[in-house]
Amino acid sequence: MLETVEFDNPSLANLLCGPNCTHLDMLTAVSGACIGNRGSSIFIESPNPDVRQILCKVFLQLYGLLRGGKTF
Repeated sequence: MLETVEFDNPSLANLLCGPNCTHLDMLTAVSGACIGNRGSSIFIESPNPDVRQILCKVFLQLYGLLRGGKTF
């Protein structure tokens, strides 16, 4: 199954993904999900619905922090 998380600010979405998508790669390694991005959208693929739900929440929370001015 596939979940998509879309963001309204492409610059912040890019920061969320990290340089060369290193942040996505780290989350892929620890979750076992396949995570990709295009533009300001992140795609999460995993057979486990709990993993997909948790990753969606993580991305939304991190994005909220970036919108609030936090940096990683």
